[in-house]
Amino acid sequence: MVTTCSRLDEVERALNLLTEMKQLMLVPTHVTYNAVIHAAGRSMRRHELAHEMFDEMRANGYKPDTYTYSAVLLACSHQGEVNRAKEYMCVPS
Repeated sequence: MVTTCSRLDEVERALNLLTEMKQLMLVPTHVTYNAVIHAAGRSMRRHELAHEMFDEMRANGYKPDTYTYSAVLLACSHQGEVNRAKEYMCVPS
């Protein structure tokens, strides 16, 4: 469901679903985080959320994969944040 929201550019709905999962004591997977990061990265309003979710994903023990980096770098490109993108390229996976 979160992935579907991501594909439909429904970033707020994807974030709400993630929040509901946590409230129900369901543990988000790396796929769930990737979907929210991707939705936020594509959004023209919620780029910072992509970075927050990336940090949360790593804090919860998930390793970023190619899809994760692609999504978070998309957020950087939309914001024109070249230095931040370079920092992600140096993050150990």
